[in-house]
Amino acid sequence: MDKYYHPIRIDTDKCDGRRKCMRVCPTQAIRVKGGKARLIEDLCVDCGECIKTCPSGAIIPLTDPFGASFDYKYKVALPSPVLYSQFRPEVDPRKVVQGLKAIGFDYVYDLSETCQEVSIAIEKLANDYPGLFEFDRATGRLRFKADITFDSGSNVVKPGARDAIAKLGGILASADARGVVAAIVGHTDTDAVKKPTTIALLRELGKATDNQGLSEARSESVADILRGAGVEATRMNTRGVGSSQPIAPNTTPAGKAQNRRVEIFLREPQA
Repeated sequence: MDKYYHPIRIDTDKCDGRRKCMRVCPTQAIRVKGGKARLIEDLCVDCGECIKTCPSGAIIPLTDPFGASFDYKYKVALPSPVLYSQFRPEVDPRKVVQGLKAIGFDYVYDLSETCQEVSIAIEKLANDYPGLFEFDRATGRLRFKADITFDSGSNVVKPGARDAIAKLGGILASADARGVVAAIVGHTDTDAVKKPTTIALLRELGKATDNQGLSEARSESVADILRGAGVEATRMNTRGVGSSQPIAPNTTPAGKAQNRRVEIFLREPQA
């Protein structure tokens, strides 16, 4: 599938340009221009943070009428656990799947089983490489610690981290993860790029010789490893945000270490 449809709409009449949605978006998919929020669709990972944060109710979740599902030549259903939970406990999920086929869906792909298998594999990988990355199953976010993943001032992934990222690529290239899309985002602390070797490296890559350039180079290095493990380039996008999205104060060494990171956001398949 070449295009993804995101389940949100921005009501520009309600938007007051306060930028709260922009600040919480993990991939910088929302930008404010002319006092109004705009969505960069290629960067959105459907995390829903903007909906929760918008103080004016300008970001609206979208739903389609049920009948719209049958306007397509191939009708595919991706039931999630949310659907199954709406039935009585004694109703077997397999009955729900049979019902979806009976009303006209050509194929029913159980998203809960797919997500569970992929999540279990990633959680096992995290346990195999303690301290390297954290996985949040609810949001589909993997957070790699940059100080363990990269040498200081470098975009070259350390051998141990490279092995783990390659295994992650194997998981994402498997049949269970078919269609899953990854947004890879690089982050830094606020310390200026000063090392001559780092500056030379960024110039060689055609990047800005600052934290923005370093964050971009690191996200692209992670994507290169995933691609080498079999993940199609069309299923990934990379972005560097420099020091613009700290998760801890940049006033202490410990806080800066937390802010130096690469995050991967996994988005589920869509029909």
